Amino acid sequence: TLTLLAVHAHSDDECSGTGGLLIQSIAAGRTTVLITCTNGEMGEAKDPRHPLKPRENLEDRKRLIELRKREQGKAAKILGITHVYNLDYRDSGMDGWEQNDDPGVFMNADLDEVAGRIAEVIRRHRPDVVVTYNENGGYGHPDHIMTHQATLAALGAAEGPTRDRREDGDNVPGPWRVKKLYYTAW
Repeated sequence: TLTLLAVHAHSDDECSGTGGLLIQSIAAGRTTVLITCTNGEMGEAKDPRHPLKPRENLEDRKRLIELRKREQGKAAKILGITHVYNLDYRDSGMDGWEQNDDPGVFMNADLDEVAGRIAEVIRRHRPDVVVTYNENGGYGHPDHIMTHQATLAALGAAEGPTRDRREDGDNVPGPWRVKKLYYTAW
């Protein structure tokens, strides 16, 4: 069966960016894999029952992470996504926000580390097609741009040589070359 991998920056991007494609792929009998790079804690909760201010309050950020993970779990079931991976990096916020300067946010993460984590999923699931953002991240969001850069680096890393075993003793799947790469469009 063919496999589709969608690599997104935040939970909810799988719906707004590739929801229709994921549903169509499942309906066609394909395996679908989703990687979400951040926890999305700098986003918004538009539900009035959850009046959170994550830019101002650390506890609200924690609550928003929990809310986003629950929502993503529900969305994955509705969309029929076969495998979901969360890399759990910290959300960088929008371009120009003070969080951008924090060395611990996703946009400032080590590119090789992020690419290595994505490459491991690529080798494990051997997707035929990968979908992510273009070099501008769709609309310039720093986490979307980092997702683009890390995904492209991961495609190259997944094709390269591997060690025979990971540090935890599991076998490392061999190199894999993705046949097609697509970018989302707004």
